[in-house]
Amino acid sequence: MDEIYEPYLSKSRFMAGLQCSLRLWNKIYDPLKDDNSEPSSSELERVKIGELARTLFSSGTFASKQNASHKALCEITKTLVNSNETTLFDATFDTGNCRVRVDILDKADPSGWKVYQISSSTSIHDRHIASMAYQVHVLSSLGINIQAACIIHINSKYRHKNPKIVATEFFNIVDVTDSVNERLAQTETLINLKLESINTQSAPKINPGNFCKSPMPCEFKDRCHATLPKDWTGKLPRIKQAQLEKYSNHGIISISKIPDDMCLSGIGEQIRISHKTGKPFISGELKRRLIGFGPPAYHLDFESIMPAIPLYTDTSPYQHIPFMFSLHLIDGNSLTHQDFIGFPANDPRRDLALSLIRMTENDEFPIVVYSHYEKRILGELARDFPELETPLLRLISRLKDLYQLVQKSIYFPKFYGSFSIKHVAPALVPYLNYSDLEIKNGAMAANSYQNMVYDSRIGKIENSAIMQRLSSIRQYCKRDTLATVEIWKYLNSSI
Repeated sequence: MDEIYEPYLSKSRFMAGLQCSLRLWNKIYDPLKDDNSEPSSSELERVKIGELARTLFSSGTFASKQNASHKALCEITKTLVNSNETTLFDATFDTGNCRVRVDILDKADPSGWKVYQISSSTSIHDRHIASMAYQVHVLSSLGINIQAACIIHINSKYRHKNPKIVATEFFNIVDVTDSVNERLAQTETLINLKLESINTQSAPKINPGNFCKSPMPCEFKDRCHATLPKDWTGKLPRIKQAQLEKYSNHGIISISKIPDDMCLSGIGEQIRISHKTGKPFISGELKRRLIGFGPPAYHLDFESIMPAIPLYTDTSPYQHIPFMFSLHLIDGNSLTHQDFIGFPANDPRRDLALSLIRMTENDEFPIVVYSHYEKRILGELARDFPELETPLLRLISRLKDLYQLVQKSIYFPKFYGSFSIKHVAPALVPYLNYSDLEIKNGAMAANSYQNMVYDSRIGKIENSAIMQRLSSIRQYCKRDTLATVEIWKYLNSSI
């Protein structure tokens, strides 16, 4: 290799290694290239959460300096630790093969420190304890006396009322010292194992599994899954890691190759049979189950954002904020479309609810959706706008979930284990896909809209650019409800 790679551990590398040794190796020796795509709204939020968390301390000194080398940052930190400073932000430490940048280091007393980790989660998970144990191990090995370890995380019960977020109410601070201390011996062993695994330029051989998406989605997933068959056993709904490993130990990586004596239960068995025979499954109950889905019927889909830091009054962290809906009406041979999308500068929820009520209130046609998500959104709107509760609850009573019907009634091998609309629609209606759209999925739509909210608030984006990006989101959402219409048409033609 032409480049010089440094096989050291950092906090992020250590956590990647706990998830998968190949992920850790790739981060060092074969990292992804920047794709210059639109920045993730979650990345921007993490920066804002860090800034807000630091306001919990009356004062503090940054041990970081823009464009400074790692060695220089370590020297800055060392000087500050040995000075009279009581609170340090972004302090950098290095043991030679382990590096760490600590979010907040606060003087507990003349002889010891408290270390704080800032989390964008609303609760504490095992990964937070593991990350903190790594930090405490590194600091302790440098002779720094850590008297307490704390996680600063978001308070899920916080309700935004004031013009500004109130940091003391927005965050919870939890002392995890005991849990971290119990983990230290194990952490030292794991560090040694991970250091051993990266001191080689040969990539470890790891079979893909459920850990590719948990606890965090792996950025190398597409690369590692490229050689897997399209009907990889890992695509079976709700399959456990132990079952995946059992198949792998028998040399089975395709659903179609699972033998009869390893039959599955419920929907998994129907999927296995369909892939083995190459034939679709269509339930004899399909005709009965389609009763009540129209026509005439509306087909509804929402798009929403889930900001960690509330953007609007009377909302909570990670609350679903619907900003758009698409509504197709199929009535006989007639298909019409309406929609609503909120302008990013304002809370869109009430206007969205009023628009949906107005478009659907003059009839009692069923409202077809493709998840339970629309029911949740309508329920939260009814809760937050009591004056609209009655008409919104009426809308909920009219919902018909096409996803549940599809999952119970039909399966094609081209679904490849998924009942997602992105798999089902192209399999049943080959001409209907999302490849021609700028926005290709709900995550992209939410990211684009939330970034527009941030940009519009600081005057960073012009109205013409906003309208262009809103148009792209509208096209995507319209395609989703058109997809449910076409799926419904296919199902009706199959009975």
